[in-house]
Amino acid sequence: MSDDIFSSKNDTDIKKYSELYRKFGHDERSLGWTKHKQDKRFENILKNAGNDLASVLDIGCGFGDLYSYLKRSFPNRKIDYTGLDVVPVFITEAREQNPDGKFIQSDLFEYEPSGRFDLVVECGCFATLASLDEDEAYRYIERFIGRMLELCTDSGAAVIQFLTDKVDYRTSEDDFHVSPEKLLKIAYGFKRRLILDNGVFPFEACLTIFKDDSFKPETTVFNSAYGCKNDQL
Repeated sequence: MSDDIFSSKNDTDIKKYSELYRKFGHDERSLGWTKHKQDKRFENILKNAGNDLASVLDIGCGFGDLYSYLKRSFPNRKIDYTGLDVVPVFITEAREQNPDGKFIQSDLFEYEPSGRFDLVVECGCFATLASLDEDEAYRYIERFIGRMLELCTDSGAAVIQFLTDKVDYRTSEDDFHVSPEKLLKIAYGFKRRLILDNGVFPFEACLTIFKDDSFKPETTVFNSAYGCKNDQL
C-alpha cells in the first residue's frame, strides 16, 4: 500500500473533523459520535485488558475522553497514558481539558515511542476508511493492527472498537462498516488469542488481540489465561 494513501487519509480526517469541531465545539458530535455512549464503549474496551494495566496508548484520542474515564475509574492507580491524533484542534482541546495528560499530534505509523504499552486502543478510527476502496481499506486495517501489536508490551493487548456491517441501516455514507469475518481473518494472521465481543452494542463490536498467544502443548490453554508470561514457563 502506498504511503500516499495514508497521507491522503490523514488529510481527509483533518478536514472532516476540523469542520465538525468548528460546528459543534467540544461535543461528541465533533468526534462523529452520538447518543452519549462513550463511557459504555470505554468500559467495553477495558473489560478484557487485565488488572495490571499500567500504560495505555489511545490512537485517535479526540478530546482525551478515555484518559478522563481512566482517572475516574481508577483514582488510586497511576496509568501512563498517551493520546495520539492527527487533528490539531483535538490535541489542543485534549491538552486544555487534561493538562496532566500526554497528547501528541501524530498518526500511528509516524509515532516512535521510547517504550511499549500494556494496552493499545483504537475506538472508531476505521469508520473514516470510506474514502478508500474496500481492498485498500482492509489492507490499511491489516497494517494498522500490525503496528498496534508492535507497540504492545509482550503481555499487552490491542483493542479495536468498530462499526460492524451487521446493521439495519447506515446513518452516513461517510462511515466504513467493518466485516467482523474479514477482521477476524486479519487478526488470526497475527495472533491466535483474541476475543470478539458483539454483546454490548447491536451495531458495534470490540476485538481484543493479545500479543502473547503462547501455550503449553500438554494443556492447550493459553499461558496468559493462567496469568503467567513467556519467561515464567
